[in-house]
Amino acid sequence: MNKFLIIIVLAFIFTACPTAPKKIEEIVGNSEGTIYITSDPVGAEIFLNDENTGKVTPDSLIELFSDEYSISLKLDEFIDSSFSVYVEDNQRLAFDIFLNEVHPNGKIILTSDPSGASISINGVNTGQLTPSTFSNLKRGQYNFSLNLNLYDESSFYINLTKDGTLEKNTRMNIAGTAGTLYITSNPTGASIFLDNFNTGLTTPDTLKPLTPGNYSLKLSLEKYNDTTFVTQVSAGGTTTKSINMRPLFTTTFSNTIWETIGTTSEQPSGLDLSSAITFGLASSENLNVDLFYNSNGFVLTSANGTNGMTRETYFKVGESNNLNDGINSLVKDNTWVTSVPDTETNYIFLYDADGHYSKFIIVDIIGGTPGDPVRLQVKWLYNNISNSRIF
Repeated sequence: MNKFLIIIVLAFIFTACPTAPKKIEEIVGNSEGTIYITSDPVGAEIFLNDENTGKVTPDSLIELFSDEYSISLKLDEFIDSSFSVYVEDNQRLAFDIFLNEVHPNGKIILTSDPSGASISINGVNTGQLTPSTFSNLKRGQYNFSLNLNLYDESSFYINLTKDGTLEKNTRMNIAGTAGTLYITSNPTGASIFLDNFNTGLTTPDTLKPLTPGNYSLKLSLEKYNDTTFVTQVSAGGTTTKSINMRPLFTTTFSNTIWETIGTTSEQPSGLDLSSAITFGLASSENLNVDLFYNSNGFVLTSANGTNGMTRETYFKVGESNNLNDGINSLVKDNTWVTSVPDTETNYIFLYDADGHYSKFIIVDIIGGTPGDPVRLQVKWLYNNISNSRIF
């Protein structure tokens, strides 16, 4: 069973033309597919096969049959965004959609010292010289280059907000005085951010020309921690930076799980540690459940053996209530148990059916009066590497 979340980031719009769209009530049913959708900005209505789901971003479409789906997002003052996706059994997909304005009204005013520099935007010569004004611009990131005889090219990024106005003055450097920055990483393929702007480049690559001075850099790579650093670029020289990326061992999650008695399908008791998704024990997706909150004894207990669930999770109580104390898990052995009471205040090491360790704590206990079922607010660190005990 695939327990990994597939993350797909979309910065552009897909257009879908599905055949014979199914009604929503015919789609949602006994299956495993899940689609998580967010947008920039959030609050967009989510349509599934041309029908309004009643949900807005960020939210999830759950219990989808293995099939192809058409998804559209609608938000006032923004262009509708549509894309198609095929969902496999047990697959979890995530989409982050950037929405464009219907009537863009951003403005950028460029000047330079000296003036008369030719202006290129995103690699395309605009035919304009400084000083100049660009109007009716969409929000987003723009890469500008200024060129002037006897001076080094000047390149920079501008991040424009919706309907925003930004003024930028650039002091041109006499030819031969600009610097160069060469960046590599282990492993390679990390996205390069310069002063908080995504350059669109990946390691290894060269940033040039750069005005002499200090620059803030960030390297970002899936399954690795972001690495940030400041480096100095010298006039007329090349600065080289080689970065060892640190693996992203853990993901931090939090959620609420409810007791099993007196609750509804909207108050799920089961928890999937790898995704932080909660499930009702009678759900068609309960095979994803690692542990649940059992009203019988008010304990957190391993899922296996209940309602056909099969995933076995083991528990070992730690010696502190500080989840971020840097203490690594002990090796799972026969002293580990399959349940712990909800009164436990220390963190608990977990070992799941996929061989992943977690460091888990009960943050709060809520409810417990007639008509108000007990639920636990929980938080945990999930180690993404199988059989790694590092926290």
